[in-house]
Order: sequence, then structure tokens, then C-alpha cells
Amino acid sequence: MNKMLNFKEKVICWIASITRIWYSWIIARFTYRLTVKLLFLIYNPLKKRKKFVEAVIPYDNDLKIQINTGSVIEWYIFFHGYYEPEIVNYIKKYLRKEGVFVDVGANIGVHSLIASKIASKIIALEPVPEHLNRLKKNCELNNITNISFLQLAASDNQGEYPFYVPMATANKGVGSMYKDTKSFTETEIKEIKVDV
Repeated sequence: MNKMLNFKEKVICWIASITRIWYSWIIARFTYRLTVKLLFLIYNPLKKRKKFVEAVIPYDNDLKIQINTGSVIEWYIFFHGYYEPEIVNYIKKYLRKEGVFVDVGANIGVHSLIASKIASKIIALEPVPEHLNRLKKNCELNNITNISFLQLAASDNQGEYPFYVPMATANKGVGSMYKDTKSFTETEIKEIKVDV
């Protein structure tokens, strides 16, 4: 992903790198909500665009992650450094060294990548082929080999069922077994039964 960025994209990347570095300082002085609103004014991921920023950026100090700001999840990583930082902190605090981590709905590997530095084995379940391929690319970027990829959804039933994937939405992480809108496309997906 070594494409040339235009001036506007370079400025946006510069702003994002500053906000990632100074994130805790910014949040300490402004509320989280205000910070997000300001960043949305600069670059709103929900706004329909022909082109989004695609880049490989630093992630969790010693990792890299390929992001596309057309996804809200990836927009948060681009500007804040993490998506769901409280879950990232939980993983870092409670995941046992040499343990097993199961990432249900792994998306592009936001949590799997961090867990791969701690656990001996990660099982990433991601039913959407596009997300699974990007997760694999993120693992290749970081030479990560302890993640097993399964193109499956977790359920209380086993079998093949329709799975609905959002077509034109900024929230790429909302796939579901329940069709609740016309903007979802149907795909057949295997589901495994998970007993907890």
C-alpha cells in the first residue's frame, strides 16, 4: 500500500499522527465527546466520499495495521490509536501469557494483533471474507504466525445460515444473522456452535 498521497491526505495523516501521539493529553484537557466531534469536523468517516485515506500506521507501539478511514472502527484507530481502548487494556491486563485467545468477529484484527503478543494461540473467527483477508494481511505486515483464521460465525446453533453484511455503511463491523435493513447483502456462512 505505497500509493502517493495528495496534499489533503498528507495533512489528514499528519493530524492523525499528532492525535495518536498526544491522545491522552488531548482527552485530559477536553472531553472525549468534544474530541471526537472536533475530529469529525476535520474528517468525518460517515460522509460519503469517493476516496478514503488508506495507510499502514503504527499500532500499539511495535505493531503496524493497515487502515481505511471509510470504516468507523479504522477511523478511530487512525485518529485515536485504538478502537475500544478499554477492551485493549483488559486484554493486556488479564490475558495469560501462553494462553489461548478467541476473537469472535475479529474484523481486521484490532484485538487479535494485540493478543498475539501475549497468548501462544489466537483463534480469529470472522465471517466476512473482506475483513478476514485484511486480518491476514495485517498479520503478514507484522510477521505474526500464532493466529488461526476461521471464516465462521459463532452461534448457539451449528449449520449454514444466511449472514447479512452491510453494503454501503461506515460501520463495517455490524454483520448479523438478522436482516434488519435493506442496505445489507445476504451471504451464506457456516456457523459453529459455541458452548460457554
